[in-house]
Amino acid sequence: MFGFWVWFSFVTLSATETIFEARYKRWPEETVDITFRKNGTVWVTNVTMDKSQNHREDQILAELAPFYSRPSEKKTFASVSMTRTVGVHFKYLLSTNNIDTLLLTDLCSQMKPKLAGVLEASGQKPSKVVFFVGHPSSEFKLPTGFASGIGWKSFTIVLSGRAKLDLESLHTESLRFTNSLTIRQEGEETVDIPAADIFALNSPNLHLQKCQISEDETDILIKSWREGRKEINNWDLELASVGPFSVSKTVRRTIRKPHSLRVNLTPTRYLFTKIESFRKL
Repeated sequence: MFGFWVWFSFVTLSATETIFEARYKRWPEETVDITFRKNGTVWVTNVTMDKSQNHREDQILAELAPFYSRPSEKKTFASVSMTRTVGVHFKYLLSTNNIDTLLLTDLCSQMKPKLAGVLEASGQKPSKVVFFVGHPSSEFKLPTGFASGIGWKSFTIVLSGRAKLDLESLHTESLRFTNSLTIRQEGEETVDIPAADIFALNSPNLHLQKCQISEDETDILIKSWREGRKEINNWDLELASVGPFSVSKTVRRTIRKPHSLRVNLTPTRYLFTKIESFRKL
């Protein structure tokens, strides 16, 4: 049962959200699970590989309207092209719904650009976009359809296993200007994020792991905030290492302006929190 609130690996989801999820699996067999949630109803399609089933897009599309008109339906769909099948599902659902949240797990190298292109063509920008990446053939780079334009509300990228981040993704318009950006590096291989890349981000809400930023460099951030060039609601920067990139003891201070910025620096983490009024101090 899809409860009112669900904690989905670092992402809080509400039953009122319309959610599209695609989860690619290589083992024990190659499959894609497509899950669509709307108003408490859940539709699940298990897409499997079958070289004898070469369905055209119009043939796939013909099955979707009756499938999604039934409550809480589940089916298996065999196809020679799982990417085509997932793409047609996504295109149909975008054309008939406003999707709030995308959950994309371990998409293969063909599926990422396919879904990105379908989304870009639709003109929709879901409120939450979440990538779970665990088995890449190369560094994870944000697909083109997700990388351009401003106005994205929230991006979350969770890397595990041997997956690691391509820092070029941080230079894209969408990640630089999203309202909320979370990057968690939970795997065997990680990439340190330099201070210059962090300071170039314009998101007021940041949660980044493996940051290379010194106490002295935080003064640059605070100066940008004082001058009104940087909006900060909540920045949570977990440091890449203890030593040259971190303080030796906890430092706390509050900087006053029209609003206040509470700064809490520890050997492992830097927190910057906006405080609305002095009375809350």
